Amino acid sequence: MGLGVAVVGVLGTVSAASLSQLAALRGKRLDAEIQRRQRKDERRDATSLAAQEQKQVLYAELNTATRSYRTVVRDHLAELQRAGTIPIPEQLEPTRSTYRDLFSRAQMVLPESALDVAAELNDCFGLGYSALRALHGADSPVTVEELFQWFDGPVSDGVWLQRRVLRADLGVVAHDPEIERRLRQLEKDRVARFGSGSVAVAD
Repeated sequence: MGLGVAVVGVLGTVSAASLSQLAALRGKRLDAEIQRRQRKDERRDATSLAAQEQKQVLYAELNTATRSYRTVVRDHLAELQRAGTIPIPEQLEPTRSTYRDLFSRAQMVLPESALDVAAELNDCFGLGYSALRALHGADSPVTVEELFQWFDGPVSDGVWLQRRVLRADLGVVAHDPEIERRLRQLEKDRVARFGSGSVAVAD
């Protein structure tokens, strides 16, 4: 009987040790899984943050390029009104090229609502650019004053609208329910100025 008790005691000790080892192993596996998930979450958060930062940089550059493009054309038209005849400024083409490149890149990341605004503004710029080139040709469909009013009014409104939707997409400001109405007005202004069948100049 003493031997039997001893055997049971040994078996109990071994079983307890085995259970302790198994529990420790399971604990290590659980810790490893938790750490793996944490690293995965951290990588996902880092990727998301990097993408957000890249989008913010792109939007800032697009906003700057858009304003610069509008300013170069509007200032040139204002000078044309005063001087009568002056050449197209040298900075127009590189400024326009920078804007178009950034607009093309932004199309890949803009949400649909923001893309609608950016695309409409791009059309407004393109038609305005065609009209500006025509002003320096033999037969222009618009006057200098009319084209200045186009860039000083509707195009400037479009620049503001685009900036607003970009900031909303970044979460800087809340969505403005007036954006849709103002976008429709910009479209109406474009059709009123250039007609529904007008096509912006292509590179």
